[in-house]
Amino acid sequence: MHWTYAASEADDLAQGDILLPTAALRDGVLREVHPYFANPKYLAFMVTTQSCDLVMRQGKPSANHISIAPVRSLKAVWPQLAKTLRRSHLGGRFFDKKGKAQARDLLNRIVDQNETSMGLFYLHPDGDIGIGDPSVAKLRLSVALRSQHYDVLVAARKASLTPEFRAKFGWLLGNLYSRAASRDWDDNKADKQTIDETKKQFVEGSFIDEAPVWLESHEAKAAKKAGLDFERDVEAV
Repeated sequence: MHWTYAASEADDLAQGDILLPTAALRDGVLREVHPYFANPKYLAFMVTTQSCDLVMRQGKPSANHISIAPVRSLKAVWPQLAKTLRRSHLGGRFFDKKGKAQARDLLNRIVDQNETSMGLFYLHPDGDIGIGDPSVAKLRLSVALRSQHYDVLVAARKASLTPEFRAKFGWLLGNLYSRAASRDWDDNKADKQTIDETKKQFVEGSFIDEAPVWLESHEAKAAKKAGLDFERDVEAV
């Protein structure tokens, strides 16, 4: 089993458990209450409800509903994810080559479990848990099932996450749903103008000693070709 996964030895469900779409889950529960998620494109599901609410006490958990997030192949969702790179997307399947770095950064954030805005949790292929392709759990797309289906979910559980990745999974969920609400600077026109001017001053370096000097790539190449030493001759730029 891949080092990000762990066998589920506890009797109770826990946050981060990976569920396969068994006949009882897909064709039974989901097709009845959430038929959209009975689609075979969803390779698996992950439990997102907090573990403390899933502990069985006197024959039932404290949670009345259990939320699960669907898992899809990264290959299937990547074209749509790439289109979020708005500055590089030219339309259809065409992208500006300058956007490759953005695409790599996005993939790095996904694989490193740091893509907080999209709410994607990366799952590495592993035959032991039934996931054959690089995949992602879509944490923003939650399915709520009644706790009466608890036993079906337990029976569908194939594996869980190691403690460190279980913690990262919980952190991503908390970042999505437990962030403290605060006003944006755009809400106040006067403050927005002030903060925009402050940011401009930092970028332009109008009040910073040894501020960054921004050059177009052709200007930098020409300067180097002319023998300019950027460390020594920065004042000359």
